Amino acid sequence: MMGQHAIVMGGGMGIGEAIARKLHADGWTVTVVDRVAAQASNVANDLGENAFFECADITRADQLADLATSMRERVGGEGLRAVVNSVGVFDYRLPVLKTDLANFNRMLNVNVTGAFLFTQAMEPLLVQDASVVHISSVNGEMAGPTLGAYKVSKAALNMLVRVLASELARDPRRIRVNAVAPGWVDTPGERKVQAALGTPESLSDPKAMKFIPMARLTKASEIANAVAFLCSAGASGITGQIVPVDCGITNAEV
Repeated sequence: MMGQHAIVMGGGMGIGEAIARKLHADGWTVTVVDRVAAQASNVANDLGENAFFECADITRADQLADLATSMRERVGGEGLRAVVNSVGVFDYRLPVLKTDLANFNRMLNVNVTGAFLFTQAMEPLLVQDASVVHISSVNGEMAGPTLGAYKVSKAALNMLVRVLASELARDPRRIRVNAVAPGWVDTPGERKVQAALGTPESLSDPKAMKFIPMARLTKASEIANAVAFLCSAGASGITGQIVPVDCGITNAEV
């Protein structure tokens, strides 16, 4: 695997960090990218050899262009074989009609437009049989009275993944594009959300767990395992798919 390059956007913490660590453990040369430089550098420095870091905001086309230039210099003729986007923002459980325009636009700008811009910037560096994976959410496939703007943005991301997969499957390089859709995952970001809502105990509340068939939260490492598989040769026939890793939430009784 050595010499095969992967880039993980949003790799400085949470699910993105777990993905960066898993790919590196599998032998990939990994570039960790985050909007917060210290977070990216901390992960890359901890990983050590064959790990690098960059700082970029996924919503800034100019910064992504600079990132592409840096990556081109790093990977050279070997190119990129795996591109992973783990950036996303949340809307604190607001119904869509109670969401102000600024927050609605923020969901779309980060969760959809950012994913588009990042993929567009990295695409010229992708090599034969490369894999692109975006982190979506089960909320992109499940309607409901809360998380309105978030659900809309993740549904749009899922369609972006399917459209990109359709386009790039026909490219001579046969690039695959998929998404992993987590359920409820215990991450620093989720703990921050629950603290803001005043419900930090819900992360281990048996009453909350009854809505999850496996009665537990999904682990970030389980998301990382799915991403690593989709980036591997073992997933060579899989493209345009939204893969739930959710401890059964999408299969739960209503």
